[in-house]
Amino acid sequence: MSFDRKQHFILGGMTDARFIYHRKIGDDMTVFLYHVNNFFVEMFYGMNKGKTIMINCFSGPAELEQYIDTIHLNDLTKILNN
Repeated sequence: MSFDRKQHFILGGMTDARFIYHRKIGDDMTVFLYHVNNFFVEMFYGMNKGKTIMINCFSGPAELEQYIDTIHLNDLTKILNN
């Protein structure tokens, strides 16, 4: 699937994507974390470029470790169960 098609699939209403959290990387990058069906999606948005520059999909808990200090398990459970 092409990059543009992935982005459209996630944000274009073709899924039940649920926004979970966003984090900053430096001054120019914001990473948006979504839950889509049975996996998670990180969308890396370049502020200077004004667009999404990378999409990372995963289903395992290891990739969520970087969010462990900022997302409480109770909050995540509420998001995923709505």
